[in-house]
Amino acid sequence: MYNFFSNDWLDLSTAFGFRDRLGVTDIYLPQLLATVKLPKDFDIIGSAVNVYNTTNGFNRGLALDAALRIPLPDSFTPSIIKKAKLSLGGFRAAGKTSWNPTYGLDFEF
Repeated sequence: MYNFFSNDWLDLSTAFGFRDRLGVTDIYLPQLLATVKLPKDFDIIGSAVNVYNTTNGFNRGLALDAALRIPLPDSFTPSIIKKAKLSLGGFRAAGKTSWNPTYGLDFEF
């Protein structure tokens, strides 16, 4: 991952990666990740990534995701965790048209 732009309200990064699942390898390239920093430590996050199947030599298409990250109160987290956020959003798989709900927990130690 490489962060190529950052200021008080926006972070932009790029990345690449591989996934091997059941003997089929995909590469994620290019990938654009964005974080829009909102007041009170809230964020809107998202990414767009091209997924290419290297095993069979075809492009799966563009995968998208977006979410709202909500800061959790310190009283909800153990003292080892500096910051915690709950993410609620959606994901559209490469080559698909429908969106699926997603959630996640992000921890900063």
